[in-house]
Amino acid sequence: MSVLNETQKLKELVEQAHSIYLSRRENGLRGDFEKEVKPFVYKVDLQMNQFEEVVRPWLQQEKPLYLHPSQIDKVMENIELISVQAFFPESSWKRYHQYVQSTVYVLDCIIDAVNNVKKA
Repeated sequence: MSVLNETQKLKELVEQAHSIYLSRRENGLRGDFEKEVKPFVYKVDLQMNQFEEVVRPWLQQEKPLYLHPSQIDKVMENIELISVQAFFPESSWKRYHQYVQSTVYVLDCIIDAVNNVKKA
């Protein structure tokens, strides 16, 4: 498990959740909790745990500029919300979009920081 791989996998799940949300908003149908929501949230939760296992030690060791443990906490919290709310079209579009944007931004910052450490 590497920080780069785990971060990219998590980012893909966030983008997948965003796609689900957009399609749900378009068709107005809620996701079935047992058949769709629960399995997706479980998958995201497993990936978040793997991400957290590698990113926190990396953060302490490498001390990248502009990345802090509190940002990881917020990203994890946002991803929990994103993964559940994706299946409910009545979720606020503006708030959902902000969660996705801020989460993807921090994940991209981690990816950039890992790439910069490798180059150094």
